[in-house]
Amino acid sequence: MQSGMCVACLEFVYGGKFMIDILVSDGMTRGVVTSGGDETLLEAARKMSKRNIGSVFVLDEGMPVGVLTKTDVVRRIAEGVSPSELVINEVMSTPVKTISHNCNIVDAMKEMRRFEVERLAVVDSTGKMVGVVSETDIIVVAPGIIDLLEEKANADLPGIYSENEVVSGVCSSCDEYSDKLMMIDGELLCEDCRTNKE
Repeated sequence: MQSGMCVACLEFVYGGKFMIDILVSDGMTRGVVTSGGDETLLEAARKMSKRNIGSVFVLDEGMPVGVLTKTDVVRRIAEGVSPSELVINEVMSTPVKTISHNCNIVDAMKEMRRFEVERLAVVDSTGKMVGVVSETDIIVVAPGIIDLLEEKANADLPGIYSENEVVSGVCSSCDEYSDKLMMIDGELLCEDCRTNKE
């Protein structure tokens, strides 16, 4: 998933004035699989395979200090290294990209795009890991985001768009994307729908 596209759409359509009320803690995965940094890549790969997950985190007193992904393991095997000869500490990515559990899901999307990662460790106010939020988790909550956007787009939103202002988005009438929408009688309409309405 290219999360940047969704964020750009949200920011553009609502000019940064619309806050999504879905928190990271609402969409994150709890019960994250962790490993000791001294475990071998083989042991970590077995954990990932058994749980059907893409990464394991290394914690130090509950705080994330490293992450090992399937890609890290595959890369090392492709280099000719035996996965039973390397330990996680030698391969894991550090520092771990984190986000607070009380940030909204759009912030998580922005951070993933900024860091070019597929997942973020979710931490509480003390920095301890409480979950992970991934692109897949965001896809699961995306229908809720879309519902909120549709609700706002269909509501009377004075001050967001003025008559004759041209914006990009989805036409309220035909549900097609257009980069030439205009607000007509409280609806964002594309050129074709504006013509048909006249």
